Amino acid sequence: MWNKIKIYSALFLVLFSINTNLGQDSCWFSDLATILQAPGNPEFKRFIGSHEDGFMKFRALHEVVGSTTARTNNNVLRFYANVADEVRDKMTNFTHRQVVGFANDFGYTSNSTVRNLDAQFVDSWRVLDEAGVDEAVRGNINEIQLVSRHYDEIINYRGGYNAWKSDNLTDSFFRNVDEFASTIDGGASQDVLNRAFDLYKQRNWIELENLFNRYGLNDSWPPARGGFNIVDNVRIRKNQKFDRYGGGRGFDSNGNPILTGEFTSPIINNSPYSFPQRALRDEQNKYDYYYEIEVLRDLPFGSQNADVIPWFGQPGLGRQAMWKIPIDPNTGYPKTWNRLAEEGYVKITIISSPSGKFSDKVGNVIQD
Repeated sequence: MWNKIKIYSALFLVLFSINTNLGQDSCWFSDLATILQAPGNPEFKRFIGSHEDGFMKFRALHEVVGSTTARTNNNVLRFYANVADEVRDKMTNFTHRQVVGFANDFGYTSNSTVRNLDAQFVDSWRVLDEAGVDEAVRGNINEIQLVSRHYDEIINYRGGYNAWKSDNLTDSFFRNVDEFASTIDGGASQDVLNRAFDLYKQRNWIELENLFNRYGLNDSWPPARGGFNIVDNVRIRKNQKFDRYGGGRGFDSNGNPILTGEFTSPIINNSPYSFPQRALRDEQNKYDYYYEIEVLRDLPFGSQNADVIPWFGQPGLGRQAMWKIPIDPNTGYPKTWNRLAEEGYVKITIISSPSGKFSDKVGNVIQD
């Protein structure tokens, strides 16, 4: 109660100190009274009570926003109370719809985030708004930051943001969204696929993974087989080394685990990538085997190499090589690593058993 008395006392003093003629248009003051009498909006009430020009700033907002409902909207008010003066000043040049849209887009973000917004952020948001993009895109901070980084280029680009995005946000491997979508299971709508492709091209991995989880895409695995900066049909040559984590499918006649799979990481200068850089789905101790693959002679097939997409809470950004292993005519499935070893192409050395289940296999070598 005492806090309310202090706020209203401050309001009275500020109002008394303002030497201005309200004239016949006192609608804005009526709206202000409604807000102050309503529960909630403490940030805005403090803003009005502590800023000498708080009433005038509210009146400026009031003149821009067209309806009483919008003028007393909690998101608009909280946002307006917390943004920097330069942002508030920018908002006075918005249309009625834009003020409400801008505040609603960011009305649920933390106050600290709101306070850090700047005039460039506002201008970039306006570019997206005037381009007619979806609200989910317009309210995405990463998308706005993308526009901000290329702001001068975009506003001077013939056709504006949409043309700039179409011409410049491309991927050297996937020529279009349909090719990208071929790596995704889950029956997503075209709008969701378009959004996913945009996020992929922007390297906005957090939002992309959130999108996949929200719509249940790909059983939550990343698109593009987990890679970006993809280079296809890379030759696999003698003396190269790779490694991987995986399980086994029983044991062969020599007691060695039968190893399958196609994804590996290259070992460069005898330095393997760390486990987190691989962005694998399971925890490290869930894998039965960690093994090294040494290429003994050039292989008759290649690999698709890529940087690892950050995913599953892992930082990724290692390097992966997806071997295009041919089908074994005897099984109808891709050849096992054991079979490639039997054919004299590779030597497999079991380095460790992260799960601890097969420590007796550590040090085993699978070779013709």
